[in-house]
Amino acid sequence: MKQTVLCAGDWTRIVAIFFFKCQGVKGVWRLLEMEHIRTLLVECKSAKETIKEIWKMDEDTQQKVWVLLWRWWSARNKVNAGDKWEPPQPGCYKINIDAAFRAKSNTGGWGFVARDNTGEFLDGGCGSLEHVTSPIHAEALAALNSLQRVAQLGMTRIVLETDASNLHKGLTSDDLDRSTEGGLFRQIRNFMNQVFDRCVVRVCPRSCNKVADSLATHGANVVRSGSVVFMNQVPEFVANLVSGDLPGASG
Repeated sequence: MKQTVLCAGDWTRIVAIFFFKCQGVKGVWRLLEMEHIRTLLVECKSAKETIKEIWKMDEDTQQKVWVLLWRWWSARNKVNAGDKWEPPQPGCYKINIDAAFRAKSNTGGWGFVARDNTGEFLDGGCGSLEHVTSPIHAEALAALNSLQRVAQLGMTRIVLETDASNLHKGLTSDDLDRSTEGGLFRQIRNFMNQVFDRCVVRVCPRSCNKVADSLATHGANVVRSGSVVFMNQVPEFVANLVSGDLPGASG
């Protein structure tokens, strides 16, 4: 499968979302009574153009803008501190998966993100789940749906990463084959063996699985039925998390 390269336009779009477009930062601009400045800067097409616009402002306004941008960036780094998402080896793709479960309604959601060794967002998706009996049932369905999607994309060498240790056990051994989800675990293991040249299943800390977690929550709360795919297009609601996982990002 041909790999794409993260271009300057992608970086500009992610940074614009982080500083000017996401709901959290928009609230900060409004709280500081600087919404008119945000609406001006959000129209800039590049970082260079943004800086030029800021330098045109009076000195007091410049200082307020720089302080806001710096503090927002620092807050983001504190959130991302601790364990960091690690990219796969060159030639492999890392697939992070997660699920959400609602016990009262037996419903939930699932989500996944596929990235290469540069951390580039290649594909992602999420969807709703119905008739779900338990959290591990939701996690297993998330794994199956995600694996089927990346197989369609031609990714044959993958690392499947989950923050659910019981799912890892079900996909790497027969220890849970007599459980309620045993048949589903066997189905997934057979699929992995038949479709992929290399498929390694790993457990990661929840702090390294934030993108998939956010997608799963979106699937449970927003997607009415079926699924939504984001191919080569970072959804706005996870742009900050994706940029925070990029190799070399602070935190």
